[in-house]
Amino acid sequence: METWINFINNVGFPIACTCGLAFILWQMWKQIKTTCDRLTETNAELVKTNSNLVGSINVKLDKLIEELK
Repeated sequence: METWINFINNVGFPIACTCGLAFILWQMWKQIKTTCDRLTETNAELVKTNSNLVGSINVKLDKLIEELK
């Protein structure tokens, strides 16, 4: 706590607040980036899975159409 008081006394309150806000924003950005990276990976897996399912459905539909002809 004394370190923060010395920092505020040395640079002034507005600059100390700006530094604190910058640190908080940097921490938030790291968390958001990590979350977005995980979401991107999950979405990529979902795209692959959905592509496989659509391919399977197309094959079944093609077989059904051939049987109906």
